[in-house]
Amino acid sequence: MRFRVLTVGKGQAAFLAPAWQEYRQRLDRSFPTQWLEIPETPLRKGTDPDAAMRQEGERILEKLASSGPVVLFDRQGKGIDSVALAEQIGRWRDGGIREVSWIIGGPNGVDGAVAARADLSLSFGPITLPHPLMRVVLAEQLYRASTILRGEPYHR
Repeated sequence: MRFRVLTVGKGQAAFLAPAWQEYRQRLDRSFPTQWLEIPETPLRKGTDPDAAMRQEGERILEKLASSGPVVLFDRQGKGIDSVALAEQIGRWRDGGIREVSWIIGGPNGVDGAVAARADLSLSFGPITLPHPLMRVVLAEQLYRASTILRGEPYHR
């Protein structure tokens, strides 16, 4: 099974890059993962935030995998712990799913069309994380899920 992660925004903060690279490399050993950056629509004075989200949403929908589940990370998403995430990934894997798309929306959220396309809306809790940090957290949690599924001692 492969993962495709779509993130709205640009680049990785320099101080987070080593952690992100480390977890990306670890994750790729179990689940080859493609990370795609979706350009954030700049909010200039007078720009309608909904129009900006629509533009970002169109770019997200263009880049989704052609099949497989779509998971959206959203403040209003269902809270999930590491074991439950691993169990869900295991069900997909065991059910023959070949690719899962994961979406980290922009700072204003995501367009309704993206939310409607998501099969699952998740949250890592009620806190707000900067997007570069969310990428690290997601990479680590996906790696952690892979170790849980393999019965490795990383998750204790």
